[in-house]
Amino acid sequence: MKNNSVMQSSKKQDPEGSGQFRKRQKDTVRLSLLETASRMVAEGGAESLSLRKLAEEVGASTMVVYTAFGSKEGLLDELWKEGFKRLWEVEEEALKEGDPLKRLRALGAAYRQNALRNPSFYKLVFGGRLSLGNLSQEMDAQQSYETFMVLVQTISDCQKAGLLSSKLNDIEIAAMFWSTAHGAISLELSGMLSKWTNPQEIYNLNFDNLLRGLQ
Repeated sequence: MKNNSVMQSSKKQDPEGSGQFRKRQKDTVRLSLLETASRMVAEGGAESLSLRKLAEEVGASTMVVYTAFGSKEGLLDELWKEGFKRLWEVEEEALKEGDPLKRLRALGAAYRQNALRNPSFYKLVFGGRLSLGNLSQEMDAQQSYETFMVLVQTISDCQKAGLLSSKLNDIEIAAMFWSTAHGAISLELSGMLSKWTNPQEIYNLNFDNLLRGLQ
């Protein structure tokens, strides 16, 4: 009885506590919905996503899903944003590197790290499982553009420092690095590379060979 009295008294003294707890619960449910939805889309494409099935998967009501995202279109928008948010979180650390060539390597490592840590979101955004055609008119390619321009700026910094050749422009070189990284990661996520070799070693070798050809 004494413990109950203390708990009740605590709640009265801290009315914000229950509100913060509800917010944490809401955030946890939202994250669970995003994780499950990303897996569903990664496996079957945007057309396979059903809000009713999603609610059943996480043990929630469809009302909870609609309250969180408004509609299927709203959920797809949030999946797109979340995919880039997770990539940006790992790239932020790489961008702290002052030396442009080391920063370029760090960005390459961060890109792979994000893909392995969040495979469903990676496939969703970069694997063709979700395209801008699946998104609302308000959602555009701004996030993908900003992500790409981070790489372009780093390439440009390398060229200005004389670390990379200027025979090709920064956008062309950035596209070469991105496509090389994406190809290796896609094979790794499919399990193909690990059958014959070490995926990380292959990823690094691809990166090193591309660098040598551009120096």
